Amino acid sequence: DKLDSPWNHFSLSCIDLVGKMSQSAKHDGYVVTLVPPQSYFDAESPKFDLNLTHSYPLYHPDFKYHGWNSYAVLLAKFGQTR
Repeated sequence: DKLDSPWNHFSLSCIDLVGKMSQSAKHDGYVVTLVPPQSYFDAESPKFDLNLTHSYPLYHPDFKYHGWNSYAVLLAKFGQTR
């Protein structure tokens, strides 16, 4: 429960690693799925960043682990298998 933990932010290298591994696995015949927590891929919200420590004012303002579409970049950048 440390908001300043480095694990509360997706780095660009982490996004790249997950995306490339997912594409490679799919290329090798594996089924690859994306099952993010609700706020990490929310089609109803235009907000985006890789920080996972936002509050959720409409639900629980005291909960500080709300994301802003942080998984959207995975679909945008790696959603198509080459």
